[in-house]
Amino acid sequence: MLAINTSSLETIKTQIKGLKSDNRLLTNYYGQQLNNSFLRTIHSEKSILFLDEDIGLHRLYFRSTNISDLVDLVEQLPNTPITMEYISKTEPVEITQMISQSHFIHYATFERITNYDYAKYKSNDEIVYGTLKDLDHLYKNICNDFDKYIDHIPSYETLKEFITRKGVLVNKFKKQVTGYLIFEIQKKKSFIRSWFSSKKDIPMGGMVLLCKYHSLMDEMAINSTYGWV
Repeated sequence: MLAINTSSLETIKTQIKGLKSDNRLLTNYYGQQLNNSFLRTIHSEKSILFLDEDIGLHRLYFRSTNISDLVDLVEQLPNTPITMEYISKTEPVEITQMISQSHFIHYATFERITNYDYAKYKSNDEIVYGTLKDLDHLYKNICNDFDKYIDHIPSYETLKEFITRKGVLVNKFKKQVTGYLIFEIQKKKSFIRSWFSSKKDIPMGGMVLLCKYHSLMDEMAINSTYGWV
């Protein structure tokens, strides 16, 4: 059994470059931002796994050049709640094989949505941003509204950062947040992080938020937006 160590993300990236190759690369890590700069890792000559601690669980990321070796490593992971995501344009046969052999359970499938034409969905309604006064209420709502196993729930501090840089649009009723859309801008692209409309929200509250968001992206000359449903 291989040892599980704690390594910096930079060390992990160096180890990835040194993996011996039998076949094409299998991975669910594409350089995306992680929660931590030091992660629990386990690796062999052909595979490396690393666990990013999140709220109540760990998120599994991997890079491997051999599916059998990858399965062997996954079976050595600690007995703790672990979730894994994989993005694919086609049926991921090898990853499905790994999931079935490693006792993971298929939990949900998402489809990626894109928008390149904001003009069709623009809104003339006033845009309302979340404020720091909404922070506690909004964070509590997000934790209740989303599933930690499949949704990336922002930490309290991360949500505070989104609010500070005007990345949270809200609907309100009697001064309480009833719907919200949280987004992140990366260069000329925007990513919807969380989008929710409660039963207490205004009529068509979710679509109202989305149209306001599209109007804002158009004003900011953002080329495209992405989300998962």
